[in-house]
Amino acid sequence: MDGTQLRGRVYATATHGPGDVMCPGVSGKDSTILCFEQRADIYMQLNAVLTILNFPACSEALQKLGITVLLFDPRNIGSSDGESRHDIYPPQSILDLSDALTHLMALSSVNPAQAGMLGFSFGGTVALCAAALDPRCHFVVAIAPYKI
Repeated sequence: MDGTQLRGRVYATATHGPGDVMCPGVSGKDSTILCFEQRADIYMQLNAVLTILNFPACSEALQKLGITVLLFDPRNIGSSDGESRHDIYPPQSILDLSDALTHLMALSSVNPAQAGMLGFSFGGTVALCAAALDPRCHFVVAIAPYKI
């Protein structure tokens, strides 16, 4: 941790069980997770994309299934801190995701032996890389990852 504050939301369950850090893709300034709910009107014409990219709704669905979810805006994006707005640096994104996993595993609703990551597009790539480097990660779901 370098002091940069990453902001997000926890969808905690009532029971001690699996946990998931949700890692987004990168596709421009209006694609941030926490802002997505506020900008959903822009995406209404793309119903299939809206269904896939609505991370808050996905987090709520996982929560109902008994999975605690940590949903956050990556560094430099949305409500998280960072000096180069909308700029990404993959090695730092990997470290940030590992830090997010640390936070997730400290939650009382999460069994650390059942903690993992779910990522979409760039987030899927970051999740795969972070899991390869962090033995605490017990599962990865990578949706449409790409090479970096």
